[in-house]
Amino acid sequence: MTWLRVVSKRVGIDYLRGHPDYIDRRRQADRGSAPGEWVEAGTLPSGSKLHGERPPVTNRGTAQQLLRYAAGAIPDVQRRALELWVQSETYDEIARVLGLEDGLAAERMVRAAIERLRRKSASKATSDERSQTTA
Repeated sequence: MTWLRVVSKRVGIDYLRGHPDYIDRRRQADRGSAPGEWVEAGTLPSGSKLHGERPPVTNRGTAQQLLRYAAGAIPDVQRRALELWVQSETYDEIARVLGLEDGLAAERMVRAAIERLRRKSASKATSDERSQTTA
């Protein structure tokens, strides 16, 4: 019966090590005496409670990358609406520049552009995963 206890214990240990919230550190040189640790998932505090702000250079860089990607992925009018939105223009201003009837139409245009980019990005990620599994 001793073997059953040993097997049960090892099955339990393997189960815990396989848990998504457990980080197995047995093979890391700088682990210290702990073989692993649990990750305590929680929610981030609201933006007002976080210290600092994302640098504007990073925001501009991310926006520029998004717009370069968008150039070939969405129609020109949606790309232009997205450009204006990234530049913090109001929906009414976007509507005026693009000749749309009102701010609601401009908001729909921006949302459609974002949704189209999301779908294009998701389909690209799926095709990348398929090509990696077949390689």
